[in-house]
Amino acid sequence: MKRYQIFLKYFSIFLVFLIGLIFCFSLSRGDTFANYGFSYALWMREIPYVDFNMVIPPFSPFFYSLGLWIHPSILTIYIEQALLLTGFFFLMEKMIGKKVFLFFTVLFLMWPISFCTVLFPGYNFICVFLLFLLIYLEEKKASDLWIGILLGILFCTKQTIGVFLFLPTLFLWRTPKRIGKRILGALIPSSILCIYLLLTKSFSSFIDLCFLGLFQFGSQNHGFSVFYFIMFLLGIFYLVYRILRSPKNLSLYYFLCFFIVAIPILDYYHVSLFLLGPLFIWIQSLSVKDSIYKAIGAFGVLFYVLGGVMTVSFLYKPVVAFYPNFPFYVVSSSYDQDVRDLNQYLKNSPYEKIFLLMGSENYMFKIMNHEKITYYDLPNSGNYGVHGEEKMIQKIESLHNVLFIVDRELCKDTNSSQQYICSFKESALKNSEMIQSFGHFQVYYRK
Repeated sequence: MKRYQIFLKYFSIFLVFLIGLIFCFSLSRGDTFANYGFSYALWMREIPYVDFNMVIPPFSPFFYSLGLWIHPSILTIYIEQALLLTGFFFLMEKMIGKKVFLFFTVLFLMWPISFCTVLFPGYNFICVFLLFLLIYLEEKKASDLWIGILLGILFCTKQTIGVFLFLPTLFLWRTPKRIGKRILGALIPSSILCIYLLLTKSFSSFIDLCFLGLFQFGSQNHGFSVFYFIMFLLGIFYLVYRILRSPKNLSLYYFLCFFIVAIPILDYYHVSLFLLGPLFIWIQSLSVKDSIYKAIGAFGVLFYVLGGVMTVSFLYKPVVAFYPNFPFYVVSSSYDQDVRDLNQYLKNSPYEKIFLLMGSENYMFKIMNHEKITYYDLPNSGNYGVHGEEKMIQKIESLHNVLFIVDRELCKDTNSSQQYICSFKESALKNSEMIQSFGHFQVYYRK
């Protein structure tokens, strides 16, 4: 294949991913706005764990923030992600050849297993990319030092995943020098992280949020779906079965250790991430005739188009909205009007504004108005460290001459609140008066 043909191939793949992220699969974006919010805060020169809360190490937010120096729009994040997905496609092509088309055809599925959620930017996708890159390097018998560096980057992306993915290295116990090289490699990115935390005086807050607070996160978040629990168990059983048949296949142990990505929230998103491993192993074992690839391509196009159709049909009178830093945002016309009316109302108000909506909307309004991200913007259980939620409630109750923006639908029942801390909303409404509403948005004022 000539160079220009190779360029056209991967440029076309890049465009497919970019359009999918912006339009076709936009209903499955999950935590994209929150992940964008972390990177945006870093672009605003804020210090993680001090100025705003998050319960992950900062590698992923720093990585995605690089493009924001060119333009701070979420479109930049989507372009970065489309480039990463193209790189992921290239890596998978190296690993399974033409079967990569079958793999990504499955990834375009929105139902019954929502694999398309994996496509969106964030620390979990970075972990998936690094996991497959790690397995590729293992297969190519790459330097143990480089594998160790990659394991260290995984730890700096998601601490629990990094720890569990180091476990297969213990199979090298007969060659301690190799283990030592991997530990040395892992210490390089980990040491850089520690130096950054010490220089920004955020080390203690990092430990509180990302380690000590994990116990609270696990006890307060129990997302559960019977269907996805069954899928999770089937994935575990399949990997164990394959390990029993091929006990020396190290990649199987990596995929099995990746189960931690779905703990403690066994929902459509986290289980889909874990199932990528069993899916890959299954596709890798298939014998696919060349004549079948046209049908695979047709199904890929079908799933892709269906994603767009479902997005449009789900929304009542859909429109493509253009907000500051949020272009090409597919929403219902009524929601678009509510957002614009609320935003204009708040711009004319002299009071401090505290958004206590679902995290994604908090970040959206903040970024639309070029405001800094704070501890109020991710009001989810387990995201405040040890006794952090109690401190936040006290802080909310002490505020005066402030507007609270809340969602009327949140906390009506347990299903509507998801991970949202309802006591935050209850504290905000104490001694406050509702002065305006726009759709499901309510504005309360406290003297």
